[in-house]
Amino acid sequence: MRRAWSVRNRVVNFLSLVWQLEERLACVKVPWRFAIFVVAIFLACNNLSRAQVRSPNVGFHHVHMKVVDPEQSISFYTSSFTQTQRTEIAGWDAVRSENAYLLFEKVLLPISIELDSALWHFGWNSPDLIADYRRLSAQGVDFFRVPPPSGHMMGPDGNDVEISLYSPNSGGNGPRAFNHVHLMSDAPLCAAQWYEQVLGLRRISVTDDRLTGNCRAPFGPRRDPGNQIHQPNARLRLGDIILFIYPNQRPSRTLVSSRGHVLDHIGLTVDGLTTTLADLKVRGVKVLESGYNFGDTTMQAAMIEGPDGLAIELVERSGQVP
Repeated sequence: MRRAWSVRNRVVNFLSLVWQLEERLACVKVPWRFAIFVVAIFLACNNLSRAQVRSPNVGFHHVHMKVVDPEQSISFYTSSFTQTQRTEIAGWDAVRSENAYLLFEKVLLPISIELDSALWHFGWNSPDLIADYRRLSAQGVDFFRVPPPSGHMMGPDGNDVEISLYSPNSGGNGPRAFNHVHLMSDAPLCAAQWYEQVLGLRRISVTDDRLTGNCRAPFGPRRDPGNQIHQPNARLRLGDIILFIYPNQRPSRTLVSSRGHVLDHIGLTVDGLTTTLADLKVRGVKVLESGYNFGDTTMQAAMIEGPDGLAIELVERSGQVP
């Protein structure tokens, strides 16, 4: 509401300036005066219509993975995270964890696990990191970073899977819940602003861009844990989970589209896909695909492009889609 009133005030001020200009140009022929007035009305209506564009009501739904052996992938996740369940979503083999899903699309040959896209990894909460690390290691799971502060294991498709210590602020809806998706960005604070302003996510970290208005903060040095670039970063709430945005860990090269990787895209549910797409187009969002069915359902879906080439699938929310 504040934003709408702010825009209205700017429009009123603009019209006042135009009216003053029109009075000063009283000696000009009527057609020019009329043209100025028409342009002012057009700009006012355009600004008001943009102010009325609302962010969609989005919910996290899935990570879409492209794998050679879905059975092997499902076995890994259901044995590693005992609260998960095997299921099927829209014709894809899947794993469910609370209200989040991993969808497995079978491919003939292994595809890229290169860390050159925005979609970095995902993970679960753990109430006891050391105990879970020992249990999973005994099962033959390969950890390339051991806890504390968190554990990172190699999934069967070469992707990074994280377990992190549960807390009331760690994301997820329980001590063993799927709790986060971790992104990389060439400008993490700019990406966070996009998710706030375009998709309506809520920022849960305070960062300098809110104070200075400049989201292109320089990257900090590498440091532990993980010898990673940690700053600047942002956290946003997406339903039950947290969306982490860290710097591109290889800043000498720009991130590429997530399509065609093992972690291919993320999926969100929305109310009213047609209206949502129209609103997003007004905001300048790139639509990669639209007008297709979500898997073997009759529900409509579309693919948009988020910051840093992240592919984001929008699925119409209904009883057909869990």
